[in-house]
Amino acid sequence: MEQVRSLTKKRNAVGTVTTVGMSANWSQLDSDPQENIQVKSLLDIDISPLRGGITPENCIKMRQNWAALQIGAHGAILATDPLRSFPLYWTRTKEGVAISDSCFALAKKIGARPNRKVTNYMRYTGFCPGEETFFVGISCLSPGTILHLDSSGKEVSRIFYDDNSFTVKPAITDELFFRKELEKNLDLVMNRMLASIGSSRILLPLSGGLDSRLLATWLVNQGVNNVLAFSYGESEGQPEAKISREVASRLGIPFEFVELSSQRVHHYWQRKETAEMLRYASSGNALPHIQDFIALQTLLDKGQASPGDVLLPGHTVVGNMHNLELLEQTSTTFKDITQAVIGNHMGLRYGRPPQSIQNQMRDDLLTLANHLDFDGTSRSTQRLVEAFNLHERQTKYINNSMKIYEYLGLRWALPMLDREFAACWFSGAVELTASREFYKRWINALYDAKTGKSNPLYGASRLPIPGFIRPLAIKLAHLSHFDILVSHLRSVHLTMNHPLGFTKYLPKMNRLELASRLLFEGPIMGIWTREFLHGRWHQDLDIFDQVDS
Repeated sequence: MEQVRSLTKKRNAVGTVTTVGMSANWSQLDSDPQENIQVKSLLDIDISPLRGGITPENCIKMRQNWAALQIGAHGAILATDPLRSFPLYWTRTKEGVAISDSCFALAKKIGARPNRKVTNYMRYTGFCPGEETFFVGISCLSPGTILHLDSSGKEVSRIFYDDNSFTVKPAITDELFFRKELEKNLDLVMNRMLASIGSSRILLPLSGGLDSRLLATWLVNQGVNNVLAFSYGESEGQPEAKISREVASRLGIPFEFVELSSQRVHHYWQRKETAEMLRYASSGNALPHIQDFIALQTLLDKGQASPGDVLLPGHTVVGNMHNLELLEQTSTTFKDITQAVIGNHMGLRYGRPPQSIQNQMRDDLLTLANHLDFDGTSRSTQRLVEAFNLHERQTKYINNSMKIYEYLGLRWALPMLDREFAACWFSGAVELTASREFYKRWINALYDAKTGKSNPLYGASRLPIPGFIRPLAIKLAHLSHFDILVSHLRSVHLTMNHPLGFTKYLPKMNRLELASRLLFEGPIMGIWTREFLHGRWHQDLDIFDQVDS
């Protein structure tokens, strides 16, 4: 408790705390007159737990999506929720410390230089490492963290109050009991979300997968009728679009499909304001997540969606484990996990990443492993791999998809990442949570009970190799590196024929040139990342130009 009390002690630091370019989504808390406590959220959430100050105990009591800032004689205290829903940035200046919820506002204020070390890392990952950003000297607070800076910008204390990871205590192994617990906690977080949005309409991105189907089924079961489901792609005749429409039809939810024709993509992508949107959506530390952009802009332009509507994407705490073979080992070493994590997260550029870049990821992973007391057991392995995925790629890239919503004047909610549902999932045993098999059975049962019929799930087809041959085939392919060639060729084929038309978001080039880049350079996200960093993704976008000018 002594460390917590120290957060409110006065310090004799020389300097001032200033805020720069803050958004309008901050609420002032009534508190000690000598303290200025502000909380950011897009919805009507309960912020009263922070009235007594930003402490670990009070932050743990918070729910839904928020960020907080406390300024007083002690300097500044910054806090993020476990998802880092609203990034907070800080930098030291000649006057003291400057804080913002905009990385670019800070960069412009101090004339920050591009962080080339970080952008080199990002070419392989799509996101910046740790708390670093596109700019030298500007940091972004980690998820579930409380940071105390004195008025000169010196770090006083840092508390990692919520690691958002699996429990190590005895886990739930009974499938039926686990299902009932999940349903109970899903009801809790969804009802809380409904209370916080009032009568606002819900926009539901409906895919052919599990997560959005779960949300759609729950909304219908609860009689929520102010919902518009939508999907998008190159053609309504494609498999995923057909599945989405049928799911909506069987559940009785109004549905809109947005065709991503070449003309529509070109029209919206080439607009000058799109460049500013991409800058905003990057949050200064990741590739902008653009997947929903044109569909939502089309719905807004047609009057089928309105500013203030609430997006309910299927982002979830489920399914963040990769390299399942790690869990089959009697004891897994940190080296094993490092190799797996680097292989999974550094795949946006073919070829071995420079050792310095690998070392950066290894060091960040080691910091987390020490915090989580990694011991090599399957539970500890699952905990570390998934926590790293959540803290890095999910936080910085996947959850950043909401920045597009914000830019378009829309709001959002992530109930399946809220504390109770996440904690419930984290209590499930490895055999129930490592893969999505149990999750699939659960959702299919809920959906089938409501509609009376099973619908297929969309997914990329796999090679038809018999089960008993598959392990040997995989091993031989790996030894000969044939698996790499096959993987690259398959990636090229899937990308060139992707139902979402990902190749349309690139400068004009013939199909042979594009196929060559995809085969020898890297997957489409890697090409997007490098075009973005080099100022070629959009004709009016250079993420450093307004800072340098």
